Amino acid sequence: MTVIAVPQDRIPGQEGWPASEPGTPPLADLIGADLKVPLVPTGTARYVNLDYAASTPALRVVAAQIAELLPLYSSVHRGAGYASMVCTTAYEAARADIAAFAGARDDDVVVITRNTTDALNLLANAVPGPAVHLDIEHHANLLPWQARHGRVVSARGGLGETMAALDAELASRPAALLAITGASNVTGECLPLRALAEMAHRHGARIAVDGAQLAPHRRVDLAATDIDYFAFSGHKIYAPFGAGALIGRRDWPAAVRCVRSGCAAPTGPRRPPGTRLAPPTCLVPWRWPPPAAMSARCPSAWRRHMKTRCCDASPRGWQASAAYGYCGSGPARLTRSAW
Repeated sequence: MTVIAVPQDRIPGQEGWPASEPGTPPLADLIGADLKVPLVPTGTARYVNLDYAASTPALRVVAAQIAELLPLYSSVHRGAGYASMVCTTAYEAARADIAAFAGARDDDVVVITRNTTDALNLLANAVPGPAVHLDIEHHANLLPWQARHGRVVSARGGLGETMAALDAELASRPAALLAITGASNVTGECLPLRALAEMAHRHGARIAVDGAQLAPHRRVDLAATDIDYFAFSGHKIYAPFGAGALIGRRDWPAAVRCVRSGCAAPTGPRRPPGTRLAPPTCLVPWRWPPPAAMSARCPSAWRRHMKTRCCDASPRGWQASAAYGYCGSGPARLTRSAW
């Protein structure tokens, strides 16, 4: 591994950079918070990670959960042994924790996915009609709709004009879904989700929110805001190893017959004698109803567990993030949060 040393004149606290007060407690207990980086020509300094909007380090409580669950790591929904039963039970119980984190309604479904992109691709396979989206969406909420000929609305110079353009597009012809980003990963702007949900429903459409950048910084309440679908990633909320979720109305995802084929998809039969490849597993009826039939399983049991612990620990993380009021990874207005 190549270690790149950082010049001392680019270290925060030097050359006019502001430094933290000595003894200031951290906002959250993170793995790697005490990481040191080498300096040029010599010495070390505490690492300041400015890439949290892309991927966050793990909370220490999450790392402790990894150590606790790892000895029991086993297949989910595919084994009769003790470890498999423990993992399956924990996996299914996690849905309630994730639902509570998102303020889901009692009849909402929680589908555990790999990340936000995976969740929105699953939803894109389930939408029974055209989707409307802005041209400035996060890629997770842009490419799935582009691949399905979604209707694009160009963002205007201000929020009011953009809202009016969305309203006009939804009114012009029927649409099944309005897909919107909750917080921009470019500007950090948080959109008025309740107003957008009312707009979509007024025109007979549902609304899906890409919450990848929103979930770490704002409370999410699907029931209160009347959001139909919400997708987010664990690696944005201090959970390692890649896990995500799609939360929302049950009927559209339940109607999807097949999302993917392979060992992480519903188990199929052994290959017939004389054939080189097994038939697609999605052609075989899955003995668990949705959401189990749609969720990633084998390697993601402990990833899901880590995400659940992050959801449990989220209030402190929200407070820390809200203190800065910034949801994006690019240049933005850094204002304190009002909530």
